[in-house]
Amino acid sequence: MIARARPRGLSPDRHADDQHAPDGEPTPDGERGGILVLTLGALAVAAALIVTIAVASAVYLDRRDLLALADATAADAAAAIDTDSYYAGEITLTDDAVRTAARDFLASAPVGVRDAPGLAVADPTGAIDATTAEVTLVAYSRPAWLPWALAPWSDGIALRVTVTARGGGG
Repeated sequence: MIARARPRGLSPDRHADDQHAPDGEPTPDGERGGILVLTLGALAVAAALIVTIAVASAVYLDRRDLLALADATAADAAAAIDTDSYYAGEITLTDDAVRTAARDFLASAPVGVRDAPGLAVADPTGAIDATTAEVTLVAYSRPAWLPWALAPWSDGIALRVTVTARGGGG
């Protein structure tokens, strides 16, 4: 076996293939590009985080809009009292009257308000008691930048809201 000769000026704990020469200057054959890989990785993580936050914000805003629409629908449905019972001196909400009023309200809402994909009245929608209407709406949120990680929800993320409103009288 032939022992390798150590270049002059190197201490025993340093090797000839270290990144720095004995005088501390970087050598031309040292590792380069390590910081580039780390930077690209950090940028990829930051981009994924930004897309995730954008998608979550879009879903939140869609849910908030659906909740506002459900509030308006429930308030309108709470006013759908049975006219026969009203003229008899009672205020009575029925399940059928609440469902019909909710569907009619959604059908008459402006297009920009009811443009959520899959918007529909769902169960439980009806009268909780003689003066309280409960309305449940379902729809889908379809964010513009749905990342590949959310491929199972490519048809949209299902949203469901239930609200109650109390009619007048007593």
